[in-house]
Amino acid sequence: MPEETVELWEVEVILRAHLKEKKTNQPEVWEYYVSWAGYGDDYNEWRSQGKLESSCNDLLVSFWENVGGRDNSWKKGKMVFPSKEWVASQKESHASAWAGAEGYGEVTIWNKKDFKPSVLPSKDDH
Repeated sequence: MPEETVELWEVEVILRAHLKEKKTNQPEVWEYYVSWAGYGDDYNEWRSQGKLESSCNDLLVSFWENVGGRDNSWKKGKMVFPSKEWVASQKESHASAWAGAEGYGEVTIWNKKDFKPSVLPSKDDH
């Protein structure tokens, strides 16, 4: 049987955030609506804070600097949006950082079933 390949996706930019409804005895957690590099808006999706912190920390810090900081004043269900200028600059920065980068390209995973996009390590981790 031939092996199936799928791409491993990279976060391009964070488009919005909100506090996720917490379960009993669970802390509140931020979720982020992300755009995947090289994919259209149909592929945008919500990702939990924990799934982004390890590989997108710089992007998270930049997002929160743009929206005025992450503090206790945000209410559950309230959407937090970065400025259009910040989104455009992040997309431009991402495109120029990876354009023609040596050793960077399609990443494949073999025999992966029910694949959900994952987050690539940051450029510094390569």
